[in-house]
Amino acid sequence: MNYCIIINDLKSGGAQKATLDLIKALIAKKIKLSIIVFENKIDFDLPNEIELVILEKKERKNGIFNKYFLASKLKKIWEKLNKDKRFDLTISRLQYTNEIVSIAKIPKPYFIIDNALSEETNKLKKESLIKGNKRHNRYKKIYQNSNLIAVSDGVKNDMKVNFYIQDKNIRTIFNPINFENILRLSKEKNSHNIGSNYIIHVARAIGQKRHDLLLDAWKLVNSNLKLVLLTDGPEAILNLVKERHLESRCIVLAFSKNPYPLIKNARLLVLSSDFEGFGLVLVEAITCGTPVIATDCKFGPSEILGRKYKNCLVKPNNKFLLAKKISSAIRLNKKSMNINFDHYDSASIADQYIELTNNHSILMIKTKNIGDSIILTSAINDVPQNFKHIDVICLPESRDIFKMHPRVRNIYCIPRDLEGISKWISYLTLWRKIKRNDYDAVVQFSNDWRGALLARFFKRAFSIARMHFKRGQFWENSFTQVLSEANTQAPAVALDSELLKVSLLRENESPAPYLLKPNNSIKTKVLRKLKKSGLSEDQMIVFFHPQSRWSFKEIPIKTSSEVIDLLGKKNYQVILSGSKGDYKNNMEIYRDCNFKPIMMKSPSIEETASAMEISDYVLSVDSMTIHMASALKKPTMAIFGPTDEKVWGPYQTKFEIIALSQNDAPKFKCRPCLNAGCEGSKVSECLTEMSATYIAKKTLEFIKNN
Repeated sequence: MNYCIIINDLKSGGAQKATLDLIKALIAKKIKLSIIVFENKIDFDLPNEIELVILEKKERKNGIFNKYFLASKLKKIWEKLNKDKRFDLTISRLQYTNEIVSIAKIPKPYFIIDNALSEETNKLKKESLIKGNKRHNRYKKIYQNSNLIAVSDGVKNDMKVNFYIQDKNIRTIFNPINFENILRLSKEKNSHNIGSNYIIHVARAIGQKRHDLLLDAWKLVNSNLKLVLLTDGPEAILNLVKERHLESRCIVLAFSKNPYPLIKNARLLVLSSDFEGFGLVLVEAITCGTPVIATDCKFGPSEILGRKYKNCLVKPNNKFLLAKKISSAIRLNKKSMNINFDHYDSASIADQYIELTNNHSILMIKTKNIGDSIILTSAINDVPQNFKHIDVICLPESRDIFKMHPRVRNIYCIPRDLEGISKWISYLTLWRKIKRNDYDAVVQFSNDWRGALLARFFKRAFSIARMHFKRGQFWENSFTQVLSEANTQAPAVALDSELLKVSLLRENESPAPYLLKPNNSIKTKVLRKLKKSGLSEDQMIVFFHPQSRWSFKEIPIKTSSEVIDLLGKKNYQVILSGSKGDYKNNMEIYRDCNFKPIMMKSPSIEETASAMEISDYVLSVDSMTIHMASALKKPTMAIFGPTDEKVWGPYQTKFEIIALSQNDAPKFKCRPCLNAGCEGSKVSECLTEMSATYIAKKTLEFIKNN
């Protein structure tokens, strides 16, 4: 699998550190990673296995125009990286990054939310109501219809309550933590010779971390311990220390690649934030054996410490209570806190990210006849397993085909049989149903113009179709990718498979088998009916389908009845199959037979499949029955006239093609001519002149050899 992670920078910071841990956890799961970083600010040693792209070599410039310039650049880079490997998952992190990804219209990213955004916007509203509302609305626009990952349950609830995010669009996945790595690094030599008589605070130099509050509280604490402030902005924090005349009681240090020895040797770690998304440093400190106290801010600390260590939390923004809690913790001098952090384990978190890729959805459009719909079941089988939801748009007569496929979720039928206002109302209802879904891919297997409209509905999905001489620029501009026109001499199943192969949506190297699974209760019902009509399971059964919706593909009624009699003489039972429209001709065949076949009267598609599954062999003209036999793995004798067996013949089952050629008579050298009968007559001589003896002989030879 291939993932793309997009982030503004990889400076020392909680979100950046969590991203590095996520990268390592995914690599351990054999995920291939492309990392796009906006700014060339990287404070960590990155794994060699990743593909790293730095978008801006110079320092990022602010401003609306620069945002759109950066978004355009990101789009081009992402598409270039994605061209040959189709990312299974794109992850975006940090608010600025998420906004740029949104502007760039990167398809279906997952945005990681690291903070309580309502706390951020509420704080801004106190400074400026207009600015606060503007940011709040911007966040709503970015996130309301997007896929979100919250780093804590509190953050998830904040997004649902304050930004109206639906449950289906957000899930909690904690930051991954490699506990073994933390313990190993914590044993390394401390480069700072400051002993162990200190408490520590680890945080970026930003307002929400409340260095000012901590220093004000520290001024009230009567202790000979030092306060170590580990930060990414030591100069700014040192100024705060000097303002309070605490130089002799504080040590300000810049972030290092390995802070764990400092954390491990501390007597206490303090978190003083107004709000947090998670509070990773608390888990890291507890893992190192260092006790913690924290402000009971939104969100994270209370989830980490739980009810067992509720007394280690203190009300936010109160220097007196914080000072009292610090003094008490120093006095008690507890060494370790016993909390089970298995749910933060990096391997478990990586599995949850992998699970995200198993929830993709695809819309497959094939508004052609039943035979083509059976062929499409191969493409459905080929869709990778991480596409959990497969929906199909088809003609009404094909509905039952897709009902028999276990991977198909929703089946949408085109209301082509309706007229007037009823038709348009039905279309509107259908579009609304389809639009409720959020597809990752839309594949158009037909040349139906409706597919182009649907591709435009789902702009964020990858969409693909074939060019067709009847379709113009509107069609070509509707899809993400348009292939050249179909090769009319290629197997139909291979053409469907190629669409998936080009879009890298195909799981198998060669096209998968067809698949139909008739309902067991219907199979029982059909068997009961056939037995009532005289079917014996002690004799070999040949399922015979001589009719077609196109008359130029049929064999004559007289030929059909003679074939049945010739098989009957050899003690084979024949089930005579046909659609509702074939019933009249089938009755003529029946009346003309000496060995009466078992008649199926206007069966449904699923009943036809059930009867075929009961049979031992299938004998059929070129029709959907050949493809159904392939799906059910039935040995098949396929009668072909003007159509091409190389394109429409049986697939992945034992078969024999029964057809006349120039070896039988020079006049048949034209087949397959692909014409609708000889000279437009709707009658094909290569079928009408095929004798019953010839068909029966070929059939019996095939049965004998199989």
